[in-house]
Amino acid sequence: VIWQGKGATAEQVNQAVSAAREAFIDWKKRPFSEREAIVLAFAEKVKENSEKIAEVIAKETGKPIWETRTEAAAMAGKIAISIRAYH
Repeated sequence: VIWQGKGATAEQVNQAVSAAREAFIDWKKRPFSEREAIVLAFAEKVKENSEKIAEVIAKETGKPIWETRTEAAAMAGKIAISIRAYH
């Protein structure tokens, strides 16, 4: 067995899409400063867990760990770039 996982039913997918749409309504109403703080906190968590993230990417894709470490490190940088685009 190379990979094993659970799939979602059509109903589960529909529920997830509905929940995401509802969450977006609340998200877009929040002031930019609040959204920025949330995203920056997420970026910090990405940095704190970059090694774990790299390991997961390596396991999922078969890429070497040195490459996935670069990808994990780039995630926080991309968040910073996205925030700067709004300033």
